[in-house]
Amino acid sequence: MSELAVQEANEVGTPDEGSIVQRLTMRILNSKDVGVDTLREVLKMQNEQEDRVRAREIEDRNYEAALLFSKAFTAAKKVMPQVAKEAYNKQTSSNFAAMESIDLAITPVMTEHGFAITFKSGDSPRDEKHMHIRAILIHEDGHREEYEDQVPIAGVGTKGTRMMTHTHGYGATKTYARRYLKLDIWDVALMDKDSDGNANNVDTTYDTTPWTTKIRAAKTKAAIDTVAAEIKADPNIPKSALIAIRAAWSGQNNHIEANKLKGASNAK
Repeated sequence: MSELAVQEANEVGTPDEGSIVQRLTMRILNSKDVGVDTLREVLKMQNEQEDRVRAREIEDRNYEAALLFSKAFTAAKKVMPQVAKEAYNKQTSSNFAAMESIDLAITPVMTEHGFAITFKSGDSPRDEKHMHIRAILIHEDGHREEYEDQVPIAGVGTKGTRMMTHTHGYGATKTYARRYLKLDIWDVALMDKDSDGNANNVDTTYDTTPWTTKIRAAKTKAAIDTVAAEIKADPNIPKSALIAIRAAWSGQNNHIEANKLKGASNAK
């Protein structure tokens, strides 16, 4: 610090650095004997001090945003539902959770707690055998976390024969990577559709869309309970479809409960 700055600090006691610089600047500007070099030094000190203040403000905002992110993530995780493996893969003779089901279960809870997710290609070198994909989980208060994975590009079946074009394989791999990154971020458990694990019992012809649409339209506890009663009263829903519908219902019910608790908290 210059001799003038030390003198200024001694005269006014022990103010903060910003106050010293501001007082010093005003004193220099009001002085008739100030030289160009002295003025340049004072202005440099003022700019540096302003930069430090801005840096501290940014650091404080980032810290606060990270805390709010963690708090919201924990709250969302508490009400995140399981996802049913309602789709059937004939190539592997196994059930899997479709991207639509994952979105239906996760997105309402995620959005309610201020989160959004986006995907983009990773930075690893591209090759014909692997895809590098990155998920970015963004919170409304500004903090974000990135998650990434590198998966083999689909195209070859279990017997080593090509079962899809390169374009189809690329699209299927991208969907697969997005699906499991989203599940990994929220640590969502996947439920088997049938308790005996027999994929041959899966009914792939039943359309669950009317039910999931009705579930999404329910915005109150009374409305979601009415839908639950209608589901229970319908004897024509196959067991495999019923598990998927219940998973969707659970997600929307948790969403409604979270809104209820949030409203009660805000009212206090």
